[in-house]
Amino acid sequence: MSLPPRILLGLGLPVAFIAAVAATAWVIFDWPAAPWNWLVAIVLSLAALAVGGGYCAFLDKRNLVGALPFAAPVAVALIAGAMVGANQQALHERGHDVACRITSVTQRHGSQHINYEYGVNCDGGAPSTINDTVMPPEDVTVGQRVVLRYDASGAALTELAKDSTDGQVPLTIAAIAAGLLLLIGLTTTLFPRPPG
Repeated sequence: MSLPPRILLGLGLPVAFIAAVAATAWVIFDWPAAPWNWLVAIVLSLAALAVGGGYCAFLDKRNLVGALPFAAPVAVALIAGAMVGANQQALHERGHDVACRITSVTQRHGSQHINYEYGVNCDGGAPSTINDTVMPPEDVTVGQRVVLRYDASGAALTELAKDSTDGQVPLTIAAIAAGLLLLIGLTTTLFPRPPG
């Protein structure tokens, strides 16, 4: 016995979206940094966008209670949780702590705001720079000593060692969001909008 097409779409589209998001996060943060990885990540991101767009169209067309406004923030939570969690987990597993001294602070003027880049002299020579996503500028002075959690492969993003975690909280948020997307898809297939 085969499943009706609406059930295949209602469950298959979110499963494909979840798989594409998870694969993108894995490629970006868990594979060794290489130029071709970005090509794979771009292809997977485009696949996630295409499948996510199809899922949104399915929800908008079929759902009686308007599931689309609920699905969009859940999808954002899935993406954010997967990306942050994959980075933190890779850094936790593969990274190591390194003592560094801040040697310089440079302002970079962007179109919307000022970014800061810090030169660092670390034991072992790497990393050589960090930016204000690692440390806010008000916490930085030249000559200051910091301990960084650093991934020598270059894939995972550097963090302050004291802020580094194993990524379980954002990965749990991503898993809950994935379950909610499946539930929304299932609800849509069971309670479709009446024709007309």
